[in-house]
Amino acid sequence: MFDTRKMHRRIVVFAVIVAFIVGGLPVSFSSSAISRKPPRTKANKMTSVAAAPVLFQAAAPTYDKLIQDDSSNNMLRFNSTTGQYLFSRCSDGFTLTGIGSVTKTGCVYKLTHNPLDRRVLASLDTCQKKGSASLQYPPGTSFLSITDRDTSNDPGLADSTPPQVSIDSPNGGEFIDTGSTFTINWNSQDDVAVTSQDVLISTNGGATFSTVAAGLTGGVSQYDWIAPASIDNQAVRARIIARDAACNTSRDDSDSNFTLWNPPASFSHSAEAPFYLEAGGFNAFIHLCNSSSSAIVAELAFRPPTGDATAGLPAQISLPPSTARKIKVSDYLTLGPSGETVEGSIRLRHNGPSDESVMAMIAVDKFGEEQSFTSPFVYAASMQSPQSSMQCSPLFYLGDQTHAYLALQNCRNYPVSVGVKLTYGTGQAATPNGSYYLPEIKMGGQRRVVIDLAGFKDELGGAEWGSIAVSAPAQSVAAHTVMKSSENRLAFSSPFLDPSLSSSTTKVGSALMFDYDSAIKSCVMICNMSTEERVVTASFETDNGVVIPSQQITLASGAQRLVELDSRQILAAGQSAMADVRLSYSGSGSDILAGAVSMSALESRAIAARFREPTAGDGRQLVTPFFRMDARTKGVVEIANLGGSAVRAGVSLKFANASVPEVTSELVSVGAGKTYALDLQEYLDQVPEGVAAEGCLMLLHNGPPGTVTATFTAIGDGNERGLESAFEGGPAFPVTGMMMFPGEGILQPGESTPVVLMTGGATGPFTFGASDGTIEPLPTSDPDVYGVTYTADDEEDGPETVTITVTSPTGGASVQVEIQKVKLDEIEAFNAQNASTEGRLNPDGVGTFRLTGKAAFPEVPLQVRFIKDHELNNFSNRCERGRLTQ
Repeated sequence: MFDTRKMHRRIVVFAVIVAFIVGGLPVSFSSSAISRKPPRTKANKMTSVAAAPVLFQAAAPTYDKLIQDDSSNNMLRFNSTTGQYLFSRCSDGFTLTGIGSVTKTGCVYKLTHNPLDRRVLASLDTCQKKGSASLQYPPGTSFLSITDRDTSNDPGLADSTPPQVSIDSPNGGEFIDTGSTFTINWNSQDDVAVTSQDVLISTNGGATFSTVAAGLTGGVSQYDWIAPASIDNQAVRARIIARDAACNTSRDDSDSNFTLWNPPASFSHSAEAPFYLEAGGFNAFIHLCNSSSSAIVAELAFRPPTGDATAGLPAQISLPPSTARKIKVSDYLTLGPSGETVEGSIRLRHNGPSDESVMAMIAVDKFGEEQSFTSPFVYAASMQSPQSSMQCSPLFYLGDQTHAYLALQNCRNYPVSVGVKLTYGTGQAATPNGSYYLPEIKMGGQRRVVIDLAGFKDELGGAEWGSIAVSAPAQSVAAHTVMKSSENRLAFSSPFLDPSLSSSTTKVGSALMFDYDSAIKSCVMICNMSTEERVVTASFETDNGVVIPSQQITLASGAQRLVELDSRQILAAGQSAMADVRLSYSGSGSDILAGAVSMSALESRAIAARFREPTAGDGRQLVTPFFRMDARTKGVVEIANLGGSAVRAGVSLKFANASVPEVTSELVSVGAGKTYALDLQEYLDQVPEGVAAEGCLMLLHNGPPGTVTATFTAIGDGNERGLESAFEGGPAFPVTGMMMFPGEGILQPGESTPVVLMTGGATGPFTFGASDGTIEPLPTSDPDVYGVTYTADDEEDGPETVTITVTSPTGGASVQVEIQKVKLDEIEAFNAQNASTEGRLNPDGVGTFRLTGKAAFPEVPLQVRFIKDHELNNFSNRCERGRLTQ
C-alpha cells in the first residue's frame, strides 16, 4: 500500500538537502535578525508557547575556526570542512550566514564565497595565529573587514551562546509626557557575561530604530530616557541590544507600542484606579465630582486592558465648578467582536487647586445589578505619607466560590519592588492563623499587576479571611482589593490605607446591614498594626434603636480578630436595621485598622463598609463622588454623630446630568452619639422622567469639625446589588457660605413646609423672601441654623415654581421650591362592575375613579369632596399617597 505520509517526508528532506547544496543556503539579515527569545505575554513574558509539528529540522551549524577583529570584535566563524560561515557585526547585531569553499595550504585556511549578492574572502594562518576577512555586501562595496593579529586571545570560538534580554518597561501601553523622564528597564544575562548594551527607540512602530545610548556596561539594567518634545506619537517602541565578549548578540523590543503624549494642559495632581471590569456583561462607569469653586480640566488615560479591547489617546474632561460627571468606560475603548470581559486600569490627572478638588471612583456591575463593586481613584501623594513604605487592606475574603483579586499599579515612571504580606485567619483559637509572604514583585514604570489570592489558599491553611500589607517605596504604588464570585453573583471591595496617616484613636464604619429574613451577617476585621498589645472597644449604633451590645477585643502585636454579627441573633423575625460600628482604643491612631462587609447567608449579596477616621481637617462639609438610586435601588446616607450634642445635617444632590438642578434634602437632626439613615429615594419625585438619579453628594452639618462621618449605600430590592461610597472631607464651608434645605420640594397649593438656612458661621440679620406665597419666621436654637415656614399660595392661577431667597450682610443664597397645582382635565368613574358611570361618584357604593391632570400629584394625602343634591356634604376620604395620571 502506498504511504503518502512517508513519501511527503522524503520530499521535504530532499528539498532541504538540495537547498543546502544549491547556493549554500545563504541567509542575510538586517539588524532585525538578531537572536531573540520566544514570544511572551505582556503581563510577565514567561508564558510558554506550544511548538507546531516539525517535519524536518536541520542540525545547528558548528564552527571550528574564528577570525575576530582586534578593535571592534566583529567576527567571522567558519567550519573548515563544510565551508559554513557566520559573519557577525557587534555594533548593531548584523549577521550573515552562508556556505563557501575552504582550501588549506599548510597552516593557511582560505574561505571564498561569491554568489550574486556578496563577495566573501577570508584567510587564517594557524601557525602565525593571525587572519583577516572581508565582506562585500553587495559586491563592489566595502561593507565589513576584519583584522586579527592574534587569534590566541579570541573569545568567540569557545562562546557561541548569545545573551538573554527582556524589556520590562516600557513594554506597551504607557503614556509618557514629552519632555518627561522615563526609566527604561530590562533584564539581561549571559552564560559568561554581558559586556555591552545599547538602548534604541523607534517612532514608527518598530520599522526602524535610533540609538539613544550605546556601549552601556553589562551590569546596567536601566536607562533614564528623556522623552523628546514632539507631537503626539502612538507608535513608539524601545529596543535593548545585549552583547557578550564573543560578540554574541540578542535583543528585545517592547511587546506593543507606547505613546509619547503632549498634554494640552499642565496637570499637577494624579490619581490611579488600579482595577475595573468592562464588557462580558459588565458595565464600568467613572464618577467625577468637582467639589471646588474653580473650573477644572481633568484627563483620563485608559491603559490597554487585558482581553479583546484597545484604548485610544487620553481624554480631556471639562468640569465646571461644583459639578458631577458620569463617564462610561467602554465609550473610550474599542471593544473587539468576542464580547469577552476586559480588565484594566485608569489614570486621572487634573489641574485643580488640590488633589481633593476632583473626587472620583469607578462603579462596576454586571447586567446592572449583580457583582457590583466600587474602585476608587487613589491619589498616592495625599493618600500615603512621604515617609511611609506600607499600606494595608484590612480585609480580604476567600470563599469556596469567591476569589480575591489584588490589583497593584505603579504610579511612577521608574521601576519599583513590591512586597506583599498576607496575614490570614479570624484570630480564633484552633483555626488557621498566620502570615505568608508572596514572592517579591518587580514592577516597571506604569506597569500593573493583578494577583488572584485564591491561588495561595493552600499556603493560607485554608483560611477564608485575612488582611493584606503592601510594602513599596513611598507614594509609588496604588493598590486595591476586589472580592468577586460569578457563581454567587456577589462582589465587594476593600481599599488600602496608610496606617501612618491615622491620628485619631476612634474609627467609624458605617452602613453595616442587618436583615433577619436574608440572614445577613456583618463581619468586622480589626487589625493591630502596633508592636504592643491593644484593647479595642467596638460599640454599635442602629438607625431604629435596636440594641447591639458592645464588645471588647484584646489583640496581641500584629494580630487580628474577625467580629461576626448575626442578624438572626440580633433582630426579630421580619426586622431589619442599618448600623455603624465605632472602634476606640488607647495608643497611637496608627495602631488599629479595620474593614467590614455585610454578607447574606447564601453569599448572594455583599456590601462593604469602609472605616473613616473623623478629623478636624474634614471640616463641616463632606463629599462623596457617587450616588445612584432608582425605583428598584434605594439610596441611603447613614450619618454618624460622634459629638456630645445633637447636630443638624442635610445633603445636596448634584446630578451627573447637568440639565437637572441641584436638589437638597431636608435638614435632619442626629442625636448626640447617634446614627441616622437619611432615605434619598423620596427625592426621586424631583428628578425629571427619563433622567437617571446619580451623581455626587455633599453633606453639610453644624457640628464641630471632626465629629460627623457619613456613607452612601445603594441597596437593590433583590439580593444581588449593593454599592457603598464613603464621604470624605470636602472643601471648607466658608464663613460667608449659606445653604438652604426645604422640608418638602414639591407642595400642593396651600400647603406649608419648613425652609431652613445653614450658614458657615455668619451672623444675621437674615432676610427671607418668596416670589409667591407667604413666609413666617421659624424659631430655632441650633447654631448656624435659621428657618422660616413657607406656605404656597392657594390661588388657581398662581405660579407653579416659587423662588425663596435669603440675603444677609455678608452674602446670599437661593433655592427653588416646585409647586404642582392640581388642574383636572378629566374625571373618570367606574362602578363595581368596572363600567363607566360618566364621571359620577357614589360615596355610598363600591367603585373606583381616575383623575387626569397636567402633572404628577405630589406624595401627600388626597382629599375628595362629594356634592349631593347641590348641597355641600363633608364626606371626606383620605386616600393613601397616590398620583394623578400624567
